[in-house]
Amino acid sequence: MSTAISTHDSIERLVADGGLEFGALRPQGDLRRTLRRKIFKGATLHFNCGTVSVECIARNLSGHGVMVELDPLSPVPSAFVFRLAGDEKRRQAELVWRRANRAGIRFPETDG
Repeated sequence: MSTAISTHDSIERLVADGGLEFGALRPQGDLRRTLRRKIFKGATLHFNCGTVSVECIARNLSGHGVMVELDPLSPVPSAFVFRLAGDEKRRQAELVWRRANRAGIRFPETDG
């Protein structure tokens, strides 16, 4: 498995290459549903019918969501559209948590 990440990698490819499937082994004490793959890739949050966008950096990714780093003063609504740089697919997303310059985002369409 290559650790290099292309700007053309889709979330599906990153998840597949990283072995982040449901039920994979996790470090002791990690209660998340899936493993996270560490990445450092640009992303954009779109809201207000696409009229507002916030640039951010995706820091880790799973099949169910992503943690991003962004300007602590940037607005982030409870629901928006997420796009990873180089990936044409846009995903409906929801804000799960936010602390200073980091935010946890989930992709509701992947919830089973």
